[in-house]
Amino acid sequence: MVFYKYRRIMESYLAQREIVGERLLETSYEKFVSDPVGEIGRFYDHFGFTSKDEASTAISCYAQRDRNYRRNKYRLSRAQVDRIHDEWGFALKEWNYSQPGSIEVN
Repeated sequence: MVFYKYRRIMESYLAQREIVGERLLETSYEKFVSDPVGEIGRFYDHFGFTSKDEASTAISCYAQRDRNYRRNKYRLSRAQVDRIHDEWGFALKEWNYSQPGSIEVN
């Protein structure tokens, strides 16, 4: 069910995102993790939100507090990884995602 639902949602999103135009701004998990203040600031700038400095301060404090957070590690079988690529490869390709180092394949 998860494979089916994600595929449907992402196919629909990709087909319609051009309609939204400038009202849409995409980011990635990697960008957000590497520079949360800058990435949120980019959204504030793009959409013309006010109070960017206040938000930046709060985000910076949060990021500083959680700076030692370590991502979970996952173990997947080769069959699981292959199925993910088969089912969601179109989305992985669209956003140029590769297999994260936090996934161990056995």
